[in-house]
Order: sequence, then C-alpha cells, then structure tokens
Amino acid sequence: MSTTSPATTSPASTGITPARGSHRDPWSVEANDPTRSPWDVPSIEEYERQLAQRGVVDQVLDDAATDPASGSATGGQDLAERLIWIGAHGGAGARAIAAAAGVGRTGTEARRAALDDTLLPQPAAVVVARSDTRGLEAAAAAIRTVPAGVQLVGLLVSADAPGRVPKDLRTRMHELSGTVPVLVNVPWINQWRVTPGSPHTSIDRALAQLGITSTARSTN
Repeated sequence: MSTTSPATTSPASTGITPARGSHRDPWSVEANDPTRSPWDVPSIEEYERQLAQRGVVDQVLDDAATDPASGSATGGQDLAERLIWIGAHGGAGARAIAAAAGVGRTGTEARRAALDDTLLPQPAAVVVARSDTRGLEAAAAAIRTVPAGVQLVGLLVSADAPGRVPKDLRTRMHELSGTVPVLVNVPWINQWRVTPGSPHTSIDRALAQLGITSTARSTN
C-alpha cells in the first residue's frame, strides 16, 4: 500500500527563485529539484524491506549494505571538500557527525558557506536530524528550505535512543526518503555518551552511502 500526501508548492509554480546570498536566512530558499515529486517513493513495505536488508530497522548497520569501492574516490573527495552539515534542530548531532567524519563545516561556518559562494563554491549539504518526531519534522523543514545554489546530498537520521525505531517514525522516514537523493540511518552510538564525535564504523558506513570520503579512521 502506497503512502499519499497533500500536494506541495514548488518554486517553479511561484516563479520565484531568490539568488544565493540575496537574503540573510540560509534556510528560506527552496533548492529541491522542482521536476521531482517529493512523494515519488516506493511503498512502505518496499522501503522497510530495504531498511531490513541494511539492518537499519533493528538499529544495526550491515557491512554489506554499502561498498565504498563501488563509488568514485574522486567524487567522494570532491564532496568532502565542499561539505557542510546542516543541523535541522538543536541537538541534531551535526557537530558530532562532522567530528567523527573528519570532514565538513558546521554551525556558523556552514551557514556562511551556504550564503557566500566566494567562501565555498557550490557547497554540498547533508541535513542531520534525530529519529524522533521533532527531529524528522525539523528535517522536513530544513530539506524544503536548503538555499539555492547548494547541492543537497542527503539526509542523515541519527538514532535518538537505543533500540528499534517505532513504526510511525519509520513511516515518516519512508516519506522523507522521497525528498532527498539519499536517506541514511545511523544507529545509537553508545561510546558517544563518553566521547562524543569519536570515529566509529557506523559513521564510516553512513559516509559511504552518501558518497563522501572520510579522513577519520574508525576504531570501533
């Protein structure tokens, strides 16, 4: 059974596409491809089958889910050099993800890069959010308002707690997967309670799914 959603208004229908750097709020310009329906997604059954194959439903990422060798090393390095992490809400974990990845700008640096192409030509953005209701709704808003001129790489959803994600939240992630090129789930990382942002294999795998080359070396 496929999910449905109310129609949304795109920049193409309004005829307004503000230029990058033309205003101070970096999240007030639609940057999604207006020709792509945000709800052009597989059924929830197919989506959950894919998640189960990667072990995401049970909060365990399978090593076989991503093959870094299948991607382009050059492309991954290019993304890493242009990367900005957009925290969709307070406590999203963008700084910890960036620290573990060893690449990308966050916070004020990321916002400035999104607005000023003299600082970072064509930034590549990954939206980061927690897997609870607040986090996913904030992610939806951030995705809709990525600044023009910024390449949206994908959405990284970081577990807000250990254990299985409730079905309603998995359904919402299914919907959001149709609004981004890639949606990646990162399980609860217990070691971050002591050493937040330390390298971890879960981050390595997430970066591989996003096509980003990391400079950090995981230890767990």
